[in-house]
Amino acid sequence: MTGKPTPEETGLLPRTLDVVFNSIDNKVDRCVFYPNGRNGFGIRSKVEAHLARKKAEMERLQVSNEIENRYMERRVVPGYNDNYVCAVFVSYVEIYNNYCYDLLEPKSILTKHDTRLDINNMVYVEGAQEIEVETSDEALELFCKGEFNIILSSLR
Repeated sequence: MTGKPTPEETGLLPRTLDVVFNSIDNKVDRCVFYPNGRNGFGIRSKVEAHLARKKAEMERLQVSNEIENRYMERRVVPGYNDNYVCAVFVSYVEIYNNYCYDLLEPKSILTKHDTRLDINNMVYVEGAQEIEVETSDEALELFCKGEFNIILSSLR
Protein backbone atom coordinates (compact mmCIF):
# COMPACT_ATOMS: atom_id res chain seq x y z
CA MET A 1 0.00 0.00 0.00
CA THR A 2 1.32 3.44 -0.82
CA GLY A 3 0.26 6.70 0.73
CA LYS A 4 -2.03 7.17 3.68
CA PRO A 5 -5.40 5.39 3.32
CA THR A 6 -8.62 7.33 3.72
CA PRO A 7 -11.06 6.56 6.55
CA GLU A 8 -13.16 4.53 4.11
CA GLU A 9 -10.17 2.32 3.27
CA THR A 10 -9.26 1.56 6.87
CA GLY A 11 -10.56 -1.73 8.25
CA LEU A 12 -12.77 -2.40 11.25
CA LEU A 13 -10.07 -3.78 13.56
CA PRO A 14 -7.66 -0.80 13.29
CA ARG A 15 -10.49 1.68 13.78
CA THR A 16 -11.95 -0.24 16.73
CA LEU A 17 -8.58 -0.45 18.45
CA ASP A 18 -8.10 3.29 17.94
CA VAL A 19 -11.47 4.02 19.57
CA VAL A 20 -10.62 1.75 22.53
CA PHE A 21 -7.29 3.47 23.15
CA ASN A 22 -8.77 6.94 22.54
CA SER A 23 -11.48 6.23 25.13
CA ILE A 24 -9.40 5.04 28.09
CA ASP A 25 -7.70 7.75 30.11
CA ASN A 26 -6.22 6.12 33.18
CA LYS A 27 -3.80 3.61 31.72
CA VAL A 28 -1.50 2.27 34.39
CA ASP A 29 2.25 2.03 33.69
CA ARG A 30 3.28 -0.99 31.65
CA CYS A 31 3.94 -4.21 33.61
CA VAL A 32 2.08 -3.25 36.79
CA PHE A 33 -0.68 -5.75 35.99
CA TYR A 34 0.17 -9.22 34.72
CA PRO A 35 -2.05 -12.03 33.41
CA ASN A 36 -2.43 -14.92 35.84
CA GLY A 37 -3.11 -17.50 33.10
CA ARG A 38 -6.66 -18.11 34.34
CA ASN A 39 -8.47 -15.18 32.70
CA GLY A 40 -7.52 -12.83 35.52
CA PHE A 41 -4.61 -10.69 36.61
CA GLY A 42 -2.19 -9.98 39.41
CA ILE A 43 -0.48 -6.77 40.54
CA ARG A 44 3.29 -6.41 40.76
CA SER A 45 5.21 -4.38 43.33
CA LYS A 46 6.98 -1.24 42.07
CA VAL A 47 10.33 -3.05 41.95
CA GLU A 48 8.91 -6.10 40.15
CA ALA A 49 7.08 -3.85 37.67
CA HIS A 50 10.28 -1.90 36.97
CA LEU A 51 12.24 -5.10 36.28
CA ALA A 52 9.45 -6.51 34.10
CA ARG A 53 9.31 -3.20 32.16
CA LYS A 54 13.05 -3.38 31.43
CA LYS A 55 12.66 -6.95 30.15
CA ALA A 56 9.58 -6.01 28.07
CA GLU A 57 11.44 -3.09 26.46
CA MET A 58 14.07 -5.49 25.14
CA GLU A 59 11.40 -7.83 23.71
CA ARG A 60 9.08 -5.15 22.30
CA LEU A 61 8.12 -5.49 18.65
CA GLN A 62 9.08 -2.72 16.29
CA VAL A 63 5.97 -1.11 14.77
CA SER A 64 6.13 -1.19 10.98
CA ASN A 65 5.96 1.96 8.87
CA GLU A 66 2.77 0.73 7.22
CA ILE A 67 1.01 0.59 10.58
CA GLU A 68 2.55 3.84 11.83
CA ASN A 69 1.45 5.72 8.70
CA ARG A 70 -2.14 4.47 8.60
CA TYR A 71 -5.30 6.52 9.09
CA MET A 72 -5.98 6.97 12.82
CA GLU A 73 -9.60 7.01 13.99
CA ARG A 74 -10.24 10.00 16.28
CA ARG A 75 -13.59 9.00 17.79
CA VAL A 76 -14.02 8.49 21.52
CA VAL A 77 -16.65 6.53 23.41
CA PRO A 78 -17.81 8.62 26.38
CA GLY A 79 -18.48 7.24 29.83
CA TYR A 80 -15.08 5.95 30.93
CA ASN A 81 -15.01 5.71 34.73
CA ASP A 82 -12.08 7.80 36.00
CA ASN A 83 -12.10 5.90 39.30
CA TYR A 84 -10.41 2.94 37.60
CA VAL A 85 -7.01 2.34 36.08
CA CYS A 86 -6.50 -0.17 33.32
CA ALA A 87 -4.06 -2.03 31.13
CA VAL A 88 -4.83 -3.64 27.78
CA PHE A 89 -3.72 -7.18 26.96
CA VAL A 90 -4.22 -8.93 23.64
CA SER A 91 -4.37 -12.58 22.64
CA TYR A 92 -4.86 -14.06 19.22
CA VAL A 93 -6.14 -17.63 19.00
CA GLU A 94 -7.45 -19.67 16.11
CA ILE A 95 -10.04 -22.40 16.54
CA TYR A 96 -9.57 -24.97 13.80
CA ASN A 97 -11.07 -28.49 13.73
CA ASN A 98 -12.12 -28.15 17.39
CA TYR A 99 -8.58 -27.28 18.52
CA CYS A 100 -7.31 -23.93 19.77
CA TYR A 101 -3.97 -22.58 18.58
CA ASP A 102 -2.18 -19.58 20.06
CA LEU A 103 -1.09 -17.49 17.07
CA LEU A 104 1.22 -15.35 19.23
CA GLU A 105 3.10 -18.36 20.57
CA PRO A 106 6.86 -17.83 20.26
CA LYS A 107 7.40 -21.41 19.07
CA SER A 108 7.71 -22.12 15.36
CA ILE A 109 5.23 -25.03 15.58
CA LEU A 110 1.78 -24.20 16.92
CA THR A 111 0.60 -26.43 19.77
CA LYS A 112 -2.98 -27.30 20.71
CA HIS A 113 -4.49 -25.54 23.71
CA ASP A 114 -7.59 -26.42 25.72
CA THR A 115 -10.43 -24.13 26.70
CA ARG A 116 -11.29 -23.71 30.36
CA LEU A 117 -13.84 -21.90 32.52
CA ASP A 118 -12.61 -19.27 34.96
CA ILE A 119 -14.14 -18.64 38.40
CA ASN A 120 -16.86 -16.51 36.75
CA ASN A 121 -17.71 -19.26 34.22
CA MET A 122 -16.13 -17.29 31.37
CA VAL A 123 -14.31 -19.31 28.69
CA TYR A 124 -10.61 -18.74 28.05
CA VAL A 125 -7.85 -20.57 26.19
CA GLU A 126 -5.45 -22.16 28.64
CA GLY A 127 -1.82 -21.17 28.09
CA ALA A 128 -2.52 -18.56 25.42
CA GLN A 129 -0.16 -15.59 25.35
CA GLU A 130 -1.60 -12.40 26.86
CA ILE A 131 0.59 -9.52 25.76
CA GLU A 132 0.28 -6.03 27.20
CA VAL A 133 -0.01 -3.22 24.67
CA GLU A 134 -0.08 0.54 25.20
CA THR A 135 -1.23 1.65 21.75
CA SER A 136 -3.46 0.49 18.94
CA ASP A 137 -0.35 0.29 16.74
CA GLU A 138 1.24 -2.26 19.08
CA ALA A 139 -1.96 -4.34 19.05
CA LEU A 140 -2.07 -4.23 15.24
CA GLU A 141 1.56 -5.30 15.03
CA LEU A 142 0.69 -8.38 17.12
CA PHE A 143 -2.29 -9.04 14.86
CA CYS A 144 0.05 -8.99 11.84
CA LYS A 145 2.40 -11.39 13.66
CA GLY A 146 -0.53 -13.75 14.26
CA GLU A 147 -1.60 -13.52 10.62
CA PHE A 148 1.96 -14.38 9.58
CA ASN A 149 1.90 -17.40 11.92
CA ILE A 150 -1.32 -18.61 10.26
CA ILE A 151 0.45 -18.53 6.91
CA LEU A 152 3.52 -20.30 8.31
CA SER A 153 1.45 -23.03 9.97
CA SER A 154 -0.47 -23.70 6.75
CA LEU A 155 2.82 -24.29 4.94
CA ARG A 156 3.91 -27.04 7.36
